[in-house]
Amino acid sequence: IKEFKKIADKYVANNIIPIRYTTRIFDWVKSCDVVVTKPGGLSSTEFAVANVPIVHLRAKWGCEEKNAKFFAGRGLSRYAVNNADAVRQALSLASHTDGVDYILENQKKHINPQAAKDILKEVELIVK
Repeated sequence: IKEFKKIADKYVANNIIPIRYTTRIFDWVKSCDVVVTKPGGLSSTEFAVANVPIVHLRAKWGCEEKNAKFFAGRGLSRYAVNNADAVRQALSLASHTDGVDYILENQKKHINPQAAKDILKEVELIVK
């Protein structure tokens, strides 16, 4: 809570709104100009389905580095080399639509928002 308050106090004047745990993350994400997040596979895919620009923080463990490289390599996100770079890239995306358009087009091209439904259809064919 102490760290959260420190972050909120520092950035709220710049229209950066840190949020704590929420059950309404999709609503928050859809309202964002840019999302800065760790490169977890599930959350990254959910943010891409929401079709918002993503800046991935530098990965520190597991398969997250591969996730970040996968997303950035396909133009689905940008990959920051450090926290300062993440802020720089997020601010750049928030003020330049050409970079945003590139990311959003690639998200629509490579991410299937109906993947769960498609998988269920395939499973139903096997189970019948």
